[in-house]
Amino acid sequence: MIALVNELSKMKEDLERLQPNDRMSLLVSINRAVNAIAMSAGGWQQFLSDAITLEKFDKAVLTSFYDYFRQEAIRQLEFDVKVLTEYANIIGETLPPQGTQRPRGAYV
Repeated sequence: MIALVNELSKMKEDLERLQPNDRMSLLVSINRAVNAIAMSAGGWQQFLSDAITLEKFDKAVLTSFYDYFRQEAIRQLEFDVKVLTEYANIIGETLPPQGTQRPRGAYV
């Protein structure tokens, strides 16, 4: 557990230190941030599938988890809609035609 906490803390510190100053470093930095979000989400999905451990948390703690993740999910989805709407002329060029099967959970 301590190793995981140390790894997550190091990732957080690395993200906090990033100072991208050109297009390429911005793209690399965005990718690192998205990878951190994906890693966190994967860890939470694994954690939430462990009924034995989750049984030990009371309703107040689970409610606080729910409140946090609900708000973050809404913020993320709002951002997704904003970017997809504002930059449809750019992003649309990379999306497959409507009716084409896309991988589940992926925008592109």
